[in-house]
Amino acid sequence: MRSLKPEYWADEELSDLPRDARLMYVGLWNLADEHSRLRGDPRYIKGQLFPYDDDLSPAAVDVLLNALTVAGKVVRYRVGGHQYLHLPKLAKHQRLEPDKVPSRLPGPDEADPDAPPDQPEPARANKSARDSDESARDAKDHALKHVAGSREHVAGTRSANGSARGADSPATTDALLGEWIDHCPKRPPGTVIGQVGKQIKAMLAEGVDSDDVRRGLAAWHTKGLHPSALPSVVNELMNAPSAARASPARPSVSDQRVAGGLALADRFDAIEARKEITG
Repeated sequence: MRSLKPEYWADEELSDLPRDARLMYVGLWNLADEHSRLRGDPRYIKGQLFPYDDDLSPAAVDVLLNALTVAGKVVRYRVGGHQYLHLPKLAKHQRLEPDKVPSRLPGPDEADPDAPPDQPEPARANKSARDSDESARDAKDHALKHVAGSREHVAGTRSANGSARGADSPATTDALLGEWIDHCPKRPPGTVIGQVGKQIKAMLAEGVDSDDVRRGLAAWHTKGLHPSALPSVVNELMNAPSAARASPARPSVSDQRVAGGLALADRFDAIEARKEITG
């Protein structure tokens, strides 16, 4: 059991955080044990706190966790390859009894020394969290417009170029972002996910067809480029000569992983070569 003071909603330290992050922070209190620890996998947190919110993906939860981390409300760490969270300020506002109940979870002092840092840059984390909030709202609005029996669902909607669309509506930002994450051998860092999501959202807002974005996303992933290059790859594919567009646009997951591994190896070789030249 956790208590919530009325002053929480007027806390200026939390005022810069997006609404979903403030709500999720309260939910984390319920998941934390008497030592202020809890499992930190975004998929677990999404399932526990937002089981009925289909518009909020684990990737969006990851971005919101980064924003809470920057605000000093959450400490993210890994032990044995597993993700955990510590809420450093929970004991100031809740009555905890750590001496009576041992924790079943490792503490941040046991974190893997070689684990990748989970501390994002403040500006990027907070902006990515707000973009995640906007993406969730866009997805929810889109879902409401296509509820079975609604006018849009029955008659179909119109895309940016005026063509009719039926019940098979275009993919949302979260859907495309989730497809890309699923195709990655390992989960990308939260800041990278936020950057890619921002690029996808901007293109969809401009009226770029979601299928073109999907094809470009697959090609961009294979090339191993920076997220800022994603729109250029999408443009290259959707404006390519007809013969090029007729070729298979989306490689298999295995091909993507092999190509990604080769690209990573080439980058490491280039780094090593520069080290040898510079001595």
